[in-house]
Amino acid sequence: DITDNSMSKGQKARAIYKYAHSKIGYTGNSYTNSSEWQDEAFEALKVIKKNGYVAGDCFTYASVDRALLDGIGAECIWVDNQGARSGDHSWLLCNLGTGWYHFDATQISNGFTCFMLTDKQVRDFTQIKPNFYDFAADRYPATPQTEFVLQ
Repeated sequence: DITDNSMSKGQKARAIYKYAHSKIGYTGNSYTNSSEWQDEAFEALKVIKKNGYVAGDCFTYASVDRALLDGIGAECIWVDNQGARSGDHSWLLCNLGTGWYHFDATQISNGFTCFMLTDKQVRDFTQIKPNFYDFAADRYPATPQTEFVLQ
């Protein structure tokens, strides 16, 4: 219900970002006790459909993001930070056909928006919020040097 066939893949991804960002409230705990992202996404989306809103953590956001992005044919890679408390934050690398970019609909306290960002952009944010997007770059494909252009 959040996308339609007239939208480009980028527009669909932006709609997914806005949907997850607005329908999930950050609590610091995942919605389920499952360690499987598919279970988390299914249960969270079920509650959103019923109540219009669900509470969860970055695992909930990344799980819902991934399920919906998979649905539009986007490629996704799960990313976990490796900062001071490794695994404290999870998000996705997403490829809509123009290269891999960081995708994270999590509501971040200072209002930072992580929609299709480059490695440089998330590293710049890590200077503000230490370790948040600290990841082992050699384990993932590099993003393009240029910012994502929504088409």
